[in-house]
Amino acid sequence: MLVSASSDLTLKLWPLDSPEAPVPRATLQTHTDYVKALAYAPSAGLIVSASLDKMIHIYKLDTLRQVAASGGGGGGSLAGASAGQAIGDWTGTEGGAVPIVASGHKDSIYSVAINAAGTLIASGSVEPEIRLWDGRSGR
Repeated sequence: MLVSASSDLTLKLWPLDSPEAPVPRATLQTHTDYVKALAYAPSAGLIVSASLDKMIHIYKLDTLRQVAASGGGGGGSLAGASAGQAIGDWTGTEGGAVPIVASGHKDSIYSVAINAAGTLIASGSVEPEIRLWDGRSGR
């Protein structure tokens, strides 16, 4: 599986075993601005995306379910959220989930990394600091 990020606000999951022109297995659209960075935690099966919308989104690769989202600015693709709000279920290949929002970046996020176990996420923006997040909760 190959995962791509795009200026069309999406992540696309591409099969690598298709002999023909590949068609995305899924399109995930939960960001509200360009998706600038991706990271993968192989032991946990997690994908993390970071965007100019100041948000980090965490997905389970096997179920395409959004685990959590955290960031500074404002909600996900369906609605705003507040700290402590329940994690939303994935609603389909063109849908989204209501993210958990925690205090975070005040500017666009350009880089993200996650450890192999999926327990620690580091993110960076134009702010003069790196933020650390719990990969299990998005906080």
